[in-house]
Amino acid sequence: MFRSIRNPIFYVLPACACLQLLLFFTMCSLGREAFMGLVSSPDTSEYAVVAQHFAETFRLTSSFRTLGYPLFLSLGFLIGGQEYWMHVVVGCQFILNLVFTVGVWRLLERIVPAAGVKLRAIVTVFFFWAGLGMASFLLPDFLASFLFFIFLYGLLFWRTPSRAFFAGASLALATLTRPTFTVLPFLLPLASYLLPWITTKLPSRHLVMFMTFSVAATGVSVMRQYTTFGYFGPSPKILTRNIETTLYYALVEGREAGSTETSYANEFEEEIGRRVGQPYNTLSVSQQESNAKQIFIEKLIAQPKEVIARVLVNFFKYLFVPVEVSIFKVTTLYKDEQTYSVYVRPILAMACLPIWFLSLTPPFGARKEVKMYYLLGMMLVLYVIGISAITNFAGERMRFPVLATMLPVLASNVHNVSRYVNRRLRSFGRGKSTERRPKQHSSVPSHDI
Repeated sequence: MFRSIRNPIFYVLPACACLQLLLFFTMCSLGREAFMGLVSSPDTSEYAVVAQHFAETFRLTSSFRTLGYPLFLSLGFLIGGQEYWMHVVVGCQFILNLVFTVGVWRLLERIVPAAGVKLRAIVTVFFFWAGLGMASFLLPDFLASFLFFIFLYGLLFWRTPSRAFFAGASLALATLTRPTFTVLPFLLPLASYLLPWITTKLPSRHLVMFMTFSVAATGVSVMRQYTTFGYFGPSPKILTRNIETTLYYALVEGREAGSTETSYANEFEEEIGRRVGQPYNTLSVSQQESNAKQIFIEKLIAQPKEVIARVLVNFFKYLFVPVEVSIFKVTTLYKDEQTYSVYVRPILAMACLPIWFLSLTPPFGARKEVKMYYLLGMMLVLYVIGISAITNFAGERMRFPVLATMLPVLASNVHNVSRYVNRRLRSFGRGKSTERRPKQHSSVPSHDI
């Protein structure tokens, strides 16, 4: 079918849209409480409080969360009110997932055109499925990833001032939505150096524009937190929480009877209070974080193997976790979480393992442009997942911002592996046919010389 279709995305996209509509109507039919249980997480309420206050007063309330996602959620409150704001937001994210899918198709089309239409369509559908799971959560990860992808696409292909401005603005919004991209400006000069081997040279003024947008977005977050909490950073409390959970899983879990993550967090905060000489809750956010950093450094020096091992476990967990959110939700909706963990997840993990292996393997037999793109992509993958390795959350959320970056390498490697295998099979088949061919005897009599 694909051979007769110049651009199969026009056939794949309606099928994806129908699947999303079916899922959306199924979720809505369950009722508001069940819908909320499917799409929300413990962090959702913290974003929703800021969003609702902004929708009602058009003023921002104090929060240690970054601004981008609450402002996006406020559109849901303005359109759907308190009753249906979640439905509006999830519906908008589903629409953005279709746009995201088209963008991934275009990226594959321009980076690995030799991969073939059918393979690129399959990889695009795989991304759509991953995006569908992320878009069904009321968390900033999907929106930040979508905005970051717009920037990445612009970095690779857009060279007009207006489009470069749009790409830079997308990076700023991504930084305001998720603080993962705060220190990305330090990587942009290296990315700019690689671009002439991938697409075309990035004009210096565009590089300066991108860095300015990123730093300005971080500056907005820092100024807001500093004026509210006296904290010099984009998102207070996040680092302290991550240090608490990392040290718990590295040093306490399974070693101290009766200790839980909550009890260890309480002990950790009490230790900070004893060091300062006043209750933990009375300390400023900056004091809490500085003392948490000091304790982390002390534990790292005292027990380096355990702490580093925990961070490495998180890194590889985030790197190789299967694409599972959609299937997890369906399984837990009709069965339970234990059924998913025992029976479904191991199958998904084994099915996704070769995908991640081919996505992370250097592209063999590929053009120089694809090899240089691999360097750019791995730089972003290591940055995003590496900076997230201090956390102890669900891995798919941590990897999703760079999933689209990994897929051209996947398509290139699958194409080259299949081409190599087919070539070897044809060579083997020709060898067999030569062996089976009967020897032809000459009809001319031989003469002794």
